[in-house]
Amino acid sequence: MSLSPWAKGPLELIKHALEHLNDGGDTDRRIALIGFDNATEVCVDVFIRLPPKLRNNYEIKREDVTKHLRSFNSKIGFVEDYINEKAIETDLSINELLWYHTLRNELYHSGNGMVPELHVLEGARDNCLAVYSCLFSVDAFEMLGVTKEAKEQDMPFVSQNIEMEYLRTFIEFEKSLRKYVVKRKGPEKAKRGAFMHIREFGGELGFTPDLLNRLREANQMKNGIVHGDDEILIPDFNYETATDTLIEANELVNCKLES
Repeated sequence: MSLSPWAKGPLELIKHALEHLNDGGDTDRRIALIGFDNATEVCVDVFIRLPPKLRNNYEIKREDVTKHLRSFNSKIGFVEDYINEKAIETDLSINELLWYHTLRNELYHSGNGMVPELHVLEGARDNCLAVYSCLFSVDAFEMLGVTKEAKEQDMPFVSQNIEMEYLRTFIEFEKSLRKYVVKRKGPEKAKRGAFMHIREFGGELGFTPDLLNRLREANQMKNGIVHGDDEILIPDFNYETATDTLIEANELVNCKLES
C-alpha cells in the first residue's frame, strides 16, 4: 500500500508501540501504552498542520489551528468533529481514547509500577489505529495485519481519580447503548454518538424526563472534557452524582438487553 510521505512518521511510532506490545514484558507494556498515546497525538498534529489540499480539501480556519493544537483533549475533540463532518464510519470511541490518555498520565506520573492489562493495550492500539485510518484515509488494521479486539472487557477501576471513574462509567454506559441499538436496528446505526441513541431510544428504555435531563448534563460535561472546552464545562459539576446517573441508566439498558 502506497503511503503519503506525511503519513509515514506517525506510522513508525505506531509500529514501535506494536513491537513493545508484542514483546509483552512489564516494561514493554508500559512503553506500548505511552507509545500508542503519543502516536495518536502525532497523527492529529501532522494532519492539522497539512495544507488543505493534502487533507482531503478539509478547511481549518487559521485561528482554529492553535485552538485545536493546544492540548490532547482539544486534538481528539477535533478528530470527533472531523469524523462527524465527513460522515466517516468508524468504531473509534473518543471517550475511550480520552480514558486511555488519562490512564497513561496516571501511569507516567505516579511511578507506582502499574502494568496495563492486555485488553487496555489492545483498546489503546485499536483506537490509535482508528484515528490513523480516519485521518489518512487508509485501513491501518489491514496494512499492519492487526485484528480488532471485541470490546467485551470492562474498563479498569481507578479509584483515586474521580474524573477517570466518571469517564469509565460513561464508556460502559455507551457500550450498553450500542449493544441495544445493534439489537434493535443493526450495527450501522450503532456508530452514532451516545446522546443520539438516548434521544431515539430513551422512551422505550424507560428513561424518565428527570433522568434524561441528568444524562444531558452528564453528556455536556463529557463533551467539555473531551474537547477541552472551558465554555462547555459545568461549574461545580458533581462527578459522583453524575456517575450514579450513568449507573442508573446503564442498569435500565441492561435490563432491556436481558429481556
